[in-house]
Amino acid sequence: MRSRVKSTMPYTRSMPTTDPPGTPPRSYTTRCRHCPLRCRLSAIRSRETSVPSSTAPPVIFMTSPDSWRRLTLSLMCYSHYASLLTDFQSFVQNGEFLQAADAVNELKSDLDVLIEDGYCELKIVKALRSELRVNQETLLHHLGEAWSAMTVWTIPHAKEPVTLTNVSQVQLKVVNIENAAVTVNAMKQVGILKSKMQVFGKKLMDYILKPVVMLSNVAPSINATKKSQSTTVGFKVLPKSSEEASDPVAVYKSTLAILKALSGPLLSLKTEGKNGDENTTLMAMLGEYVWPELSKCIITHCLVHSIPTSSSKLNEYKAVITATEGFEASLRKTGFIAETASPLLTYARDVNVHFANKKCQELIVEARKLMKRELHNTKRVGTMKVDNKDVKDQKQDTKDKCHVSEGIFALPECAVSESIECLVNLAYQTLQEAASNTPQCAIQLFYTVRNMFEIFCDVVPTYHRDSLQKLPQVCALHHNNCMYIAHHLLTLGHQYRQSLPPPLCDGTSTFVDLIPVFRKLASECFLAQMRIQRDQLVESLSGAEGFDQVATDDNFLACERAIKQVVHQLGHLQRVWTDILPSNIYTKAMSTLINTVLMHIVEKVSSLEDISADDAQQLHSLLSGLQDRIPHLIKPGEVEEPVLVQSTVDQWTSFSELLFMLDASMQDIVDRWAEGKGPLAMVFSASDVKSLIRAIFQNTDRRATALAKIR
Repeated sequence: MRSRVKSTMPYTRSMPTTDPPGTPPRSYTTRCRHCPLRCRLSAIRSRETSVPSSTAPPVIFMTSPDSWRRLTLSLMCYSHYASLLTDFQSFVQNGEFLQAADAVNELKSDLDVLIEDGYCELKIVKALRSELRVNQETLLHHLGEAWSAMTVWTIPHAKEPVTLTNVSQVQLKVVNIENAAVTVNAMKQVGILKSKMQVFGKKLMDYILKPVVMLSNVAPSINATKKSQSTTVGFKVLPKSSEEASDPVAVYKSTLAILKALSGPLLSLKTEGKNGDENTTLMAMLGEYVWPELSKCIITHCLVHSIPTSSSKLNEYKAVITATEGFEASLRKTGFIAETASPLLTYARDVNVHFANKKCQELIVEARKLMKRELHNTKRVGTMKVDNKDVKDQKQDTKDKCHVSEGIFALPECAVSESIECLVNLAYQTLQEAASNTPQCAIQLFYTVRNMFEIFCDVVPTYHRDSLQKLPQVCALHHNNCMYIAHHLLTLGHQYRQSLPPPLCDGTSTFVDLIPVFRKLASECFLAQMRIQRDQLVESLSGAEGFDQVATDDNFLACERAIKQVVHQLGHLQRVWTDILPSNIYTKAMSTLINTVLMHIVEKVSSLEDISADDAQQLHSLLSGLQDRIPHLIKPGEVEEPVLVQSTVDQWTSFSELLFMLDASMQDIVDRWAEGKGPLAMVFSASDVKSLIRAIFQNTDRRATALAKIR
């Protein structure tokens, strides 16, 4: 049966439950208000049908049955609810909010019955609906004022976040008013308690609990006074560096102190269950709304930073785990969290996993910083070059033996970037730490090292793209860096194989699959730079206008300028490459570029149709200067022995023979051809030699005789 507020109006008279047949209908306002309204409506209908048609009712009922029913119902509602509304006003004025809520709920329930039975058009029903809305708003207003009197907030501007500058302005004052429990239960009955607690929990989280977690140099200031029966929670700023992360133990202590201070005047209040509802405290309701965000905040801004970065400090973290256990146990004791809720303890106990994740993340960040450093800061690495004679003797001695040469895994002496050496050292240190760590952590650290090298292949070519394209020195360093890493990857996994846990120790701890990737990265970048240099050299030679008519002043200056540009560019490459690249790589690279220059010169000069004596003399003079400079350009700076140009530059012989033909007589050319067996025949075809003879010498019988011998 619905709970109703007892009426103070005396009944007008008592009525039997049944009337004799023929008795005219009477006023039903004298029935007890605690009788359900639907029963009274059924009684009205039964009396209407029980009146005999021969009975002449009074004049007031000389209307249709429907009008009679409406009039009877209106009179009944007026009599029934007049005292109820009067009582409501008295309840509100006296602060009896629970009784006022009962009265409002009773009126609402009865109106729902009337509307459901089709009496929504009655004037009395419309008036009661309007009165219900007014009373509901009145009750909500008074309950809101009572709640505001219980929780008084002093906060900064609504849009300002709480920082060190304004945290001292935040204050929460909780007042233990006389009818606090009645107010809370009334708020629950009218359905606003949850919304009020949600708003309170959000403010408590934003202005009280978050600053405790996120600001390491603030501490809660709690002041409880018995005289005013109030508790005030504020903050005080401590003389501590704001850059330090909050200590978990201090955060737990401050949070418990705040909740304990609020539990007395406010959060310990219980809501009385009704219609089978269970009793609950405001502390439990607050925990339901606040705990998910609070636990996430503590993990993100406190526990994450407390994870050690060194495996030697993992044992010290047991104090944090113990403090977390005590913190969650205290929260369960106060009813703030459920018995099964333990996200903080779960996170703290997985310290090994979080340590590995944090360590790996820091390693990746450190590796990226090293990759983004300037590449031109260099350091010499590798062993000295083995003497060629010793190598030949060693090969001869070990020809028939299963012997591996001592220098087969040696790194040739070259320059690498200091940042790349630091990167390789970081990889060794990480694997060394993985070897002495837990199996799960060791596996994560191993694959972090692999990730470091894989990231290198993407970060360095992208971040240093402009330098690699425009600066030959940086490109050569990048080539050496990649080859240096590939050299260490040969044995990096093997060195720590026995110290790593399964399955790494079973053969998966290897980096050899990355070696082709780094070698390809090195060669692609350096070959791209070689193509750029080749195109620049060819472009410089194009200014010679094909070396035609160099005897003229303009053409001679153009050819001279082209040769000087080529020599200058090759000299620049010698200066920036000779101390960086390994000697064999330097010699091969310079030989390739010089070979391109000589091939272009030989091709252009050989295609000339007319070369006068002055042109031949000037060409010989210009090209001889280039010939004298080439051996010095190919020779690495630290190599004392001269480099055999013939063995490194394919076009060297052709270029030398071309110079010979430009300065030789016709008979000397024929003799050097030697019927197709001489040095000239080794590099030029018969048609090429004939073409040059026709271009250099005039058309005479001697030339015809010489051409006849070239076949």
